[in-house]
Amino acid sequence: MLESVRWLYDPTNRDEAVAILADLGRVSPEEADATYELVVERVRAYPSDLRATREHLDALLDIMQETGNVPDPHPELERFLDSSYLEEAQRRLASTRP
Repeated sequence: MLESVRWLYDPTNRDEAVAILADLGRVSPEEADATYELVVERVRAYPSDLRATREHLDALLDIMQETGNVPDPHPELERFLDSSYLEEAQRRLASTRP
């Protein structure tokens, strides 16, 4: 996932990421492009180190509210901030690199 997010934020991969989104999301290229612009370029919804913060959760919640994909009232967001899995993944990734 860490490598995927780094790939996603690399501007040289933008066209391929939009094409993948259009194909797998079964949306038009224009919708995929607009989604990429919003989620990746404007909001940067995925932290590059995947460490979730309250600000990132708020940004995702705002997007979900705009698109009608979140219940109202929404759950308390702090319960989703557990970094123990991320820390273990980062440790394992670092141990496999030369």
